[in-house]
Amino acid sequence: MHSTYPSKSAAYYSCEQHLKVGTGPRCHGLRTTPVDDLVARQVLRALEPAALELSLQAARDVRQERDRLHRHWVQQLERARYESGRAERQYHAVEPENRLVARTLERRWEEALSDQRRLEEEYDRYRRDRPAELSGDELARIAALSRDIPSLWEAPSTTPAERKEIVRLLVERVVVHVRKDSEYVNVEIEWNGGSKSRHEVIRPVQLHEHLRDHARLFERLARLRREGFTAGQIAARLNEEGLRPPKAAGATRRCP
Repeated sequence: MHSTYPSKSAAYYSCEQHLKVGTGPRCHGLRTTPVDDLVARQVLRALEPAALELSLQAARDVRQERDRLHRHWVQQLERARYESGRAERQYHAVEPENRLVARTLERRWEEALSDQRRLEEEYDRYRRDRPAELSGDELARIAALSRDIPSLWEAPSTTPAERKEIVRLLVERVVVHVRKDSEYVNVEIEWNGGSKSRHEVIRPVQLHEHLRDHARLFERLARLRREGFTAGQIAARLNEEGLRPPKAAGATRRCP
């Protein structure tokens, strides 16, 4: 999604993928506020001292495992290069007139080179596919910021660019799925290090038909009117039952 500004009062997240592939719109945008507020709350929650210490310990554990795997790959590659070099030396050391031995040693050299190339390609794929890793400097910066992060976040002197920098230290990307016939928006936060958390936010919608529970809302409204409730009583009862009118924002929920 891309940020757009259709009016001075509000920013908007718009999906433009359909413009690139030449199809009809498949994702409906939403105002930035519900998603931005959710991400900010989750980042501040992740930076609470207890949660931060667990996250940093997990990062240290992941780094130790990566170091172990890296040493394993290095040992395998060193052995493969040694074997291919040894086969090459044996091939060049044989007398040219001893053709049978030369052909055998040449075949062994080719097999050793093939094994070396295969291991190098597998190691390259492993390095490309492994999740992004926080550096030592980034971990230290996170720990320093966490000591006073809530007040720092809300301070008038903190710029939007600085808030984005804090978010980037923790969040790899945010995936949002907006349904046209529902005010509920699925949000998945992918954190640096590979973990994910799933949430729901409620966006303002324009029409009753865009509410997920609009049929139940109309049915309940009609029943309360038949039972003689006043407009104020009906509104209070619907609010108690969690039925919202269009444009009403709700709380963020974390999915199981």
